[in-house]
Amino acid sequence: MKLTHVTGLGRHIDVRLPSNRIALLGSVAAGVVHGALELFTGGGIVVFGSISAGALVFLAWAISREIDPDNPASATVSMVFAAPFAVLGEGSALVVAALLIALRMVAGTTGVALKPADVGVVVATAAVTGLVAGGWVVVPFLALGAASAAAGRKASTAMLVTAVGLATAVLAGSLVIQGDTVAAGVSLGVALVAQSGATRPAVVSIVDAGGRLMDTRRVVLAERLAALAAVVLALATPGVTGFVTAAAVAATWAHRQTRSRSPRRSLSPV
Repeated sequence: MKLTHVTGLGRHIDVRLPSNRIALLGSVAAGVVHGALELFTGGGIVVFGSISAGALVFLAWAISREIDPDNPASATVSMVFAAPFAVLGEGSALVVAALLIALRMVAGTTGVALKPADVGVVVATAAVTGLVAGGWVVVPFLALGAASAAAGRKASTAMLVTAVGLATAVLAGSLVIQGDTVAAGVSLGVALVAQSGATRPAVVSIVDAGGRLMDTRRVVLAERLAALAAVVLALATPGVTGFVTAAAVAATWAHRQTRSRSPRRSLSPV
């Protein structure tokens, strides 16, 4: 049974493909390096921190696959850019994973609309993310993603996600908005969003289910939202959460600008 028969949120990882093996091995390597550094610097054995570091590196790869599905090499470069932040700093893999879900829904790379259980998962993700310091900033992205991927009642689904996520943030005391953060986020976001759409070729990859081409407009929108989210997360969340996301987006852009476009279709879904 294909994963897309069960959910519209997940994507199969085929370990036969080199890019996917690199992603898995690179993530494990990041976790091992983080653990070794903690051990040798007197921090002791920190299993959770090492798992988080590996997860952040993998998520950087996965975000790149969503915003540049035609080119697996971009995701590999993103891992390299994100690894120093993930290994040497502390970030929230939960928040970045929530953003990945949002971007996947916006980009429509699975080719499947949200199933009833998926809506529950998205609402739960918004609620849990709202508990994390600064994690509330991902809630609007989840709402937009839900509106993009919902099979019906798009507006009500988006409002439910927003209400639950922000209510949880308010109850947890993590909903903090600072004027300078908003001003900086808007100005930097506008610049990054404008850059993300520059010289973007049409997407030629196929969605996971349905056999049709991915919608270039949706992929471009996901890339622009990733850029905006990276800036907002860097300003609103502690640690390296935003910088890992920014590294993924920046590396994807840089690699796309320096390579010649390949006509081959992508065969390595997340």
